[in-house]
Amino acid sequence: QSQMFIISFYLLIASFVNITTHAFSPRGDALISSPGGTSTGAVVRTHPFFCHNARFKRSNSEVIGLCYSRSYSRSAAFQLRRNGASLDGAPSGCGELDSEDKESTLSAPKHVAFICDGNSRWAERRRLPASAGHTKGADSLIAVLKHLKFRGVRVATFYGFSTENWSRPSNEINHIWSVMEKTADRFYETALREKVAVKILGDINDSRIPLSLQKCLVQLERDTSKFAFDSVDQCMRTSGMDNRTRNDDPTVLNGNGRGNDTLTVCIAINYGGRKDILNAGLRFAKALESGEISSESADESSFGRFLCTSDLPDPDLIVRTGGERRLSNFLLWNLAYSEIYFTDVLWPDFDKNCMDKALDWYRRRCRRYGGRNENEAIEESTINLF
Repeated sequence: QSQMFIISFYLLIASFVNITTHAFSPRGDALISSPGGTSTGAVVRTHPFFCHNARFKRSNSEVIGLCYSRSYSRSAAFQLRRNGASLDGAPSGCGELDSEDKESTLSAPKHVAFICDGNSRWAERRRLPASAGHTKGADSLIAVLKHLKFRGVRVATFYGFSTENWSRPSNEINHIWSVMEKTADRFYETALREKVAVKILGDINDSRIPLSLQKCLVQLERDTSKFAFDSVDQCMRTSGMDNRTRNDDPTVLNGNGRGNDTLTVCIAINYGGRKDILNAGLRFAKALESGEISSESADESSFGRFLCTSDLPDPDLIVRTGGERRLSNFLLWNLAYSEIYFTDVLWPDFDKNCMDKALDWYRRRCRRYGGRNENEAIEESTINLF
């Protein structure tokens, strides 16, 4: 009887385990194939209650399965690790991927632009003059530049001083000019050594800007211009590609920073997006009147050549610090399809960890450019789980 009791108890436990495994564990087998159609030999078992499709791509390490919940308002993500494949094309909101997976499967943005907000508030919270915030903000800019270069970004644009900033107190403006000049002097040797090209956007010939700063910036731009071709041209050559794929082409840019020798840094000084468009419109009208451009050939591309950003790729990612949620007249023509990342972190506190969060957020975005993302289409590499 004791033996029968033990056997019955064992069978009861086994039945319970079997029921719970089928009820709460992924169920249903699917053979994973790479995008080229070659089987990886990995089998993923999924449960229909949790998932209805997944995408997989061959890599050197593992299989990562991503499923979208039919039953919950938020997407559910999980990882199924096997030899031979990795996740491809995780859409926004699907859940966090670990840093190693992101580093190996998704590309970095080519051009990141920054609205560096929060210097004065940073100083105010510490009972310091606004000038202290601008000084600390300049240090943050240098640190972020080093990290962007490491992460494979080709172009970085910083909103240094807008046409609207003239309304600030004169002593604060004067300190901003002083900080800019000291930063430019300090950065000069680094730019030459690290192959960083500097480009100035906006009207720096304004008589209100100190002549010493104008000369310093002009020299910095001139002496580093030899590096601009390598970094900018690499981006511009992708403009002829399909917009939906050009930012994910691993042959264009190594997203982990290896193989990227140059960086172009644009500083927007006495710059306003509306003013830039207006000035471009006036020059464009003259070109039409003189016959340089015919009305039949006039288009967005021909107009864009008259902007001060004409030789730059449009930003892939805009980062605004300081908690505000607006563009503040920054690159208005260029931001039509940029991803916009807002953070409450004040610019002086924005470090490489904050930058990594922004880049990782960007990597989870689905960029459609008004169409359909290729990852949304049903492909041979898409697995429907029932």
